[in-house]
Amino acid sequence: MNFGAETPAIVPLCWPSADGRCGCGRRDRETGNPQPHTNHDVGKAPLVGWKRYVHTPPSRALVAAWWKRWPQANVGLLLEPHALIVIDPDSHEALAEARALGLPRTLTVRTAKGLHFYYRCPAGAPARRALNRTASRKLDVLSAGYITVPPSRHRLQVTYTIIEPAPVVPAPAWAIRFLLEAPAPIDRVVGAELPVTVGEVDLGALPVSLRIKRLIIEGHDPERYPSVSEARWAALQALIAAGVDDSTIAAVMLDARFGISAKPRAEGRCWLAREIGRARAKSDVLILP
Repeated sequence: MNFGAETPAIVPLCWPSADGRCGCGRRDRETGNPQPHTNHDVGKAPLVGWKRYVHTPPSRALVAAWWKRWPQANVGLLLEPHALIVIDPDSHEALAEARALGLPRTLTVRTAKGLHFYYRCPAGAPARRALNRTASRKLDVLSAGYITVPPSRHRLQVTYTIIEPAPVVPAPAWAIRFLLEAPAPIDRVVGAELPVTVGEVDLGALPVSLRIKRLIIEGHDPERYPSVSEARWAALQALIAAGVDDSTIAAVMLDARFGISAKPRAEGRCWLAREIGRARAKSDVLILP
C-alpha cells in the first residue's frame, strides 16, 4: 500500500500460526517464559512501542531491521503520519449504516470481518478514535493509532486484501463529525492553526541562512541530512527558530517552486499542521548555522 511517503510509517505486529494462535513467540521480559498473545491480540498486537513513532516515523533502516528479525510479522500502518482516516464497519448492519451516511469511492481493504475504507484527513480534523457509533454500535472511525494492512493475515486465516484500488479521497463530513464528537486523547501535540489559503513567499526575505534557503529550494542536503524527512525537519526548526509565523511556514512548505514542498503537498494541510505543531513543541532543538 502506497501513501506517498518516502518511508511508510509502519510497525511490526504479531502474526498468527496456521492454527490461529500467536506465532511471534512473545516471552515475559522478566522471566523469559513464553507469554503468547491471546484472542484479539493474535495478529494485531504490536511488537514494538509504536507510540514513539507517531510523531517521528521509523527510518527505512529500522523498518528493514524489524522485518529481518520478524520476517513473518503482520503490518500495522500508523494513521497520523499519513493523515489518514479509516472507516471500519464491523458488521453487515454497520456497513449498511455507513453506506446510508455516504461512503465515497476510495481505497478499500477486505478484512476478516468486513471492510476498511481509507480516506484523507482534512485540515482541522482531530486525531481520535470514534468507536461503537450508530445504532449497531459496530461502526468505528479512526484517525489515530494504527490499522492492520495488507498483506497481513488475521488469526481466522483471512488475508487482508485490497479489493478497491481507488485513489484515497477526502473523508465524508459525517466521519469528521464523529471524530469531533469523540473524547479527545491525552497528551496530544497541538497542530498549528493554518489559514484557508496561503500566499506566495519571498524566499529572499526570510530571516534564515543561505544554507537553509538552499535547503528549502532543493529539498535535501545529503552531506548534512541522511534523509529527506530529516532535511525537512531541519528547515522547519530553522524557520521556527528565526521567528517565522505558522502561516508563512505553511506557505513555504506548500510552495511548488520549492523541493521541500513535495511531501507536504502530497500529504495535505492536516499533516502539515501536525508537523508544524510537533516542530514547535520541540523548538529547542539545536539549529546549526
